[in-house]
Amino acid sequence: MNRFDSVYVEREGKLEETDVVFADERHLHDLADTGVWLEYDLFGMENSYYPYNPDFDMPNDGGRMRQILALIARGHADQILMSHDIAYKSSLTKYGGYGYHHLLVNVVPRLRRKGVDDAGLRRLLVENPARAFVFA
Repeated sequence: MNRFDSVYVEREGKLEETDVVFADERHLHDLADTGVWLEYDLFGMENSYYPYNPDFDMPNDGGRMRQILALIARGHADQILMSHDIAYKSSLTKYGGYGYHHLLVNVVPRLRRKGVDDAGLRRLLVENPARAFVFA
């Protein structure tokens, strides 16, 4: 997913844009039920302003984790990918940002406290990316 209103799927080795838009959580769960990968990016971005659509309230890390936990509870743990976006120098710890370690140092312990065990964390951080990027 490149934006909230631009979702791509792979069909026969080609990426195709779909008409999917996430209007609410039900739409997310309907999409998850199709078996697609669900990638959660931008961990560490804690503001709600999304410059590509100012009317959209971007979730913070807590909101991302709530969605991930709900998807796990619905049996979609094998479809979840997590990342952060270190695209600007201001994201680096040297310049006051959250840095490359944010997922491991801040998000993983919070997920563990919310009930994700070591096997679940291994699935999210190691096994799922290994399966998703097998052809990369």
